[in-house]
Amino acid sequence: MCGCALSAVAAQAQEILERFSAPLPVVEELERAAFEEATALHEETPGDDEVISYSVRLPKTWKLATDRLSNYSISNRLLGEVARYYGPSEFGSRSRFTVEVLALEYQVSAQQWFLQHVLASGYTLQGMKVHNDRKVEAILVKIEKDTTYIVRAVAQINGKRIILAQYSIVDASWPTEQGMQAASVGSFELKTDKVETIEEMLLFQFLDIAEFKYPKTWDLRAPPLRSIDRMLVKLSSLTKGRTLNGQMELHLVSTYISESLDDEIDRFRGELEEKGLLLGKLIEKKEGYEFDEYMEFALVDVYAATDAENKMLDYELWITTMSSGSYYYFLTLLTPSRNSDFFVWSRNTETYKLVVESVAPQEESLVDE
Repeated sequence: MCGCALSAVAAQAQEILERFSAPLPVVEELERAAFEEATALHEETPGDDEVISYSVRLPKTWKLATDRLSNYSISNRLLGEVARYYGPSEFGSRSRFTVEVLALEYQVSAQQWFLQHVLASGYTLQGMKVHNDRKVEAILVKIEKDTTYIVRAVAQINGKRIILAQYSIVDASWPTEQGMQAASVGSFELKTDKVETIEEMLLFQFLDIAEFKYPKTWDLRAPPLRSIDRMLVKLSSLTKGRTLNGQMELHLVSTYISESLDDEIDRFRGELEEKGLLLGKLIEKKEGYEFDEYMEFALVDVYAATDAENKMLDYELWITTMSSGSYYYFLTLLTPSRNSDFFVWSRNTETYKLVVESVAPQEESLVDE
């Protein structure tokens, strides 16, 4: 069973997750003509890096700190600020707009990354809008040197980077500046749209029957193949200390030895219980997966789960059931629950989605008997 250490900030995860369901506060929109008249268009390509080339409209009185652009470099661990714009001094502070960049190390959605950022930074989340898997927008409250700022932020994945743009207003200016803040953040655009897999992927094949891809950072173990009627491969995510962070299993079962899909599902769940994994309630039915075109049937269920020997540990078991040609496919993920370790859960579930979508039947399994 998985023995993951709990994150120091994971106890906040459920509270933050609930806030994710809160919409962005309603702000009175500026008329387009008035917004353009009051702002100037900024177009920059920090470090001549097209992946983070952007444009944004900001108030005409604002100034760009040019040293940020000239000193651009990417950090693998810390957010690197590549641009900063300042407004006039007001209430002893200045409103500002910043652009920051991070090189991603593993597969994650923009929403999951942003939640990790909020948890790690100690900000208060007021509301969020998920545009898609690669872009989110949110309003935060953060305190700097006894000054409270209202921040409207947009985080967007492009290539193997995430770009975070933030318009920060001192709280006393919020009533008069929120419309400009919303319009400026809404005008922020990246000049390119690059979709990449973050981690290096390896290919595994079940003879000429099926194949899938998995990240190089996960350990693969395939038991000796004794029959093509039942085949299995296991994937494990391990820390540097060899602690298990998550585990996947892909089972292929020939339809010729099965009475029905329902019987096979019952058999599969029985095997899980024999391993000491107790399934709890159904948490959700996942949508939004893009399965291989030859999959005739596919669904993803998420269950609460506990270790029969240690019921203090909370897990989730994700089960994808698929059918194509002469095989049933069962792909599972055992991960710490989102409430016990959100960081690990985020990484595991995004990687799982990547693996599920890569599973592809091959010609031999599609040939009719």
